[in-house]
Amino acid sequence: MGAVIALAWFALQAAQDPALRLAAQAMEARDYPTAIRHFQTALKANPRNTKILSSLGLCLAGAGKFDEAARQFQTLVKLEPGVAAHYYNLGLAFLNANANMDAENAFRKTLSLAPRHARAKVQLGNALLGQARGGDTSKMQAASEAYHAALPENPRDPELRFNYAFTLARTGDEEAALRQYREVVRLAPAIPQGHFFLGVTLFQVGNWDEALSSLKAAAARGLDDFGLHYYLGSALLRTLDREGARKHLEAAVQRDPEHPGVHFQLSAMYRALGDKEKAASEQRLFRELTASQESRWRAETLERAAGRAIRQGDLAQGISALEQAFEARPDAALARNLALAHLQQGAVEKARALLGKSLAMAPDDAATHNYLGLLAAREGGLAQASRHFEKAAALDPNLADALFNAGVAAFESKRYDVAVQRFKTALEKSNEPRIREALALALADAGRHEESQREFEAAQRQRAGGSR
Repeated sequence: MGAVIALAWFALQAAQDPALRLAAQAMEARDYPTAIRHFQTALKANPRNTKILSSLGLCLAGAGKFDEAARQFQTLVKLEPGVAAHYYNLGLAFLNANANMDAENAFRKTLSLAPRHARAKVQLGNALLGQARGGDTSKMQAASEAYHAALPENPRDPELRFNYAFTLARTGDEEAALRQYREVVRLAPAIPQGHFFLGVTLFQVGNWDEALSSLKAAAARGLDDFGLHYYLGSALLRTLDREGARKHLEAAVQRDPEHPGVHFQLSAMYRALGDKEKAASEQRLFRELTASQESRWRAETLERAAGRAIRQGDLAQGISALEQAFEARPDAALARNLALAHLQQGAVEKARALLGKSLAMAPDDAATHNYLGLLAAREGGLAQASRHFEKAAALDPNLADALFNAGVAAFESKRYDVAVQRFKTALEKSNEPRIREALALALADAGRHEESQREFEAAQRQRAGGSR
């Protein structure tokens, strides 16, 4: 839910200035393009007039030109650095332009000048949440704390409570999130998303009946997307209404046939209905889609590792610097990093040769064995990949990636018991949903369906909580 620039009205002394008079009339009529044109004309004659600057900034924001609005407010805060409203409007312009870090700074400055500014407290939370959603997950807890601080002065704001509930769920406090979602539903009962997220959170904590009620309420208010059908079908499956589950899960798969989870649930449903053929078909689709995700994950892992190799310290000069460093001081770590850098550039054979050199210099380097395994797996050499992963896991029992990769290789070789063991050990080292989902898949193919269902739903809870 995005912030909206709140337009304020300024008393302009425009009697002797035709441009200002026309600008004020257009602003009052919300004809922002006309108002902007006249304010810009007036500003040429009075470039330091803060009323004109402020009004122009507000009109630019009203017209959706948030970057230009921010530039006006930046000029304004330099001219009047003690006015909290200018920083607040600057923050809103940044927020709407998706410049969330700059927005955070502007709202913090607003609150330093006006500590009781109720809306600035809310928007600070929104700026922090925007950063968290943009990838800086360390900001999620800060966003939650900001919303908590804003709540006493904005107790009837359903958007604030919704975002607060979202951050609480993502930071692991599901019970507190439920309280806030219930308040959202009480304050804004017509909004389907409040009912939906309440239902999803209830589902995640295992309250199937109440989850079902909330999800049905979201559907009754017009929500009709993949998420609604997926969770409603899953809740109906848990409450043993298998025909109802079938209707919604099949609706979900029509909307997103590439989502592995819906095929997992369909497999469980068909198995419960006694349709072994369809259950096996859905299990196969779940396996194929999950494997596809893992292939992408492997490629991304190599790319991220290569990127880190180039960015770290004096290695930031790139491949040239890495090559010079390796020539001056050849060791296994430098060879490995140089290999990853070449891999990022697409030079696979150079990367392979350098990983070979790394292994020659340090035969017991677990990371090198893991990367060689990933390289082999990417090229379809499953047996060779498996040997490298197992060797890496043996050399470093705490290397969760190697344990996970060894599990994937065992699974792809249909050695399900070995795969289950490797995934369980990997989970002990790193409790990630991707590992738990792989474990669920291996358990399912081993015929251990109840265990598989538990692990799959635990992975769902982790993903809802923001784990990667």
